[in-house]
Amino acid sequence: MNINNFTIKSQEVIQMAQQLAQEMQHPQIENEHLFKALSEIDENVLPFILKKLNVNLPMVEQILTKELESTPKVSGGELQF
Repeated sequence: MNINNFTIKSQEVIQMAQQLAQEMQHPQIENEHLFKALSEIDENVLPFILKKLNVNLPMVEQILTKELESTPKVSGGELQF
């Protein structure tokens, strides 16, 4: 995967997801990392769409946090997609 083929915002989301996975000692970047990074990078797009769909944002964030916390942790090794 060549990250230079992505838009600037997409690169920021991928980098934040990678940072999040590393901070939480997860062995690979999962959809949950990308979703959380996307919601934090641009507060206008994802929350706007979810509000239009009548999604309970605090509930989604709570479930997302719980999923990330339940992901197995590892120390050392390389981070994978």
